[in-house]
Amino acid sequence: TRREGLYFGMNGLVIRLAFTVQGMITAVILTLSRYVAPTEGVLYPEQPLTAVWGLRFMIAGFPALALVVAYFLLGKYTLHDEKLAKMRTAVSHLHAQKRENLGLD
Repeated sequence: TRREGLYFGMNGLVIRLAFTVQGMITAVILTLSRYVAPTEGVLYPEQPLTAVWGLRFMIAGFPALALVVAYFLLGKYTLHDEKLAKMRTAVSHLHAQKRENLGLD
């Protein structure tokens, strides 16, 4: 159906966007932390301390920061408690009217 196609398309968009943002963040952090890339002659080059901290930030710091941001954004989500109950009641009334208009009751 159209709705399933819309959901599938939005899912694909979000996933692709996430991979793009992940790659950009990784590139920025590795560049700023002065990561030394392996070369043909040196497979494991010695990394500066800033590169080690950059990797640690990517593994733990950035996900923790994203979790805190998500927590505050979800705190701003207003569709709960009384507002949610009112909306569910309104939707139930709309469905009842639709059934009545179609003669399904």
